[in-house]
Amino acid sequence: HPPRPEHLRILHSAHFVKCVGVGSSADMIASRTEDRKFIGLDFTKEPLPTGHFERCSFARCSFTRADIAARTFLDCAFETCELSMARITRTSIRECAFRHCKLLGVSFDHGQTNLFSADFTDCIMDSCSFQGIALQRTHFMGCRMHAADFTRADLGGVAFERCDLTDAVFEGCDLQRSDFRTAHGFVIDPEQNRMKGARFALDGLPGLLARHGLQVDH
Repeated sequence: HPPRPEHLRILHSAHFVKCVGVGSSADMIASRTEDRKFIGLDFTKEPLPTGHFERCSFARCSFTRADIAARTFLDCAFETCELSMARITRTSIRECAFRHCKLLGVSFDHGQTNLFSADFTDCIMDSCSFQGIALQRTHFMGCRMHAADFTRADLGGVAFERCDLTDAVFEGCDLQRSDFRTAHGFVIDPEQNRMKGARFALDGLPGLLARHGLQVDH
């Protein structure tokens, strides 16, 4: 049954839906939602229903520890959202953009990893896991990724622009043609990863030699 008018007020325009009042803030989200903007919603209190979201944007929304499993996000944008520890089992993320978001401890490898593609800009992504994911269509810019786990990930051609990779794990990775020239904090063992054509700045040499006990003096 639809919510009673006194329980739910809907602010609606051609590109915007927001639910307020004592009713569910997610009641109006259909199983397939396109071209909608969701602003300032707390999906930790009212879960985002399962479904397909295409060309939607989420601004200042909270998904912290929320269960958003088994959803599909295609060509969606997340701006200044809280997604730390969000559960994304079987969730598909394709051609999405995350800007100024906090994504602590998100296990992207629990989602649907085929066709995974996203751009992350100025995000906090400590302890995220990308184990075994093909990330060639993913771009990281200005992100903090302390202790992120890229074990066995395919990072061929991926650029880490101005990223802080302190304590990030790179083991058994395909890093061919990857670009670390403006990244910092990383420690990568060339013997444990495929690295033909990977690009590094001179300042990054210590991160390639640290596992062998070698030091580079400037």
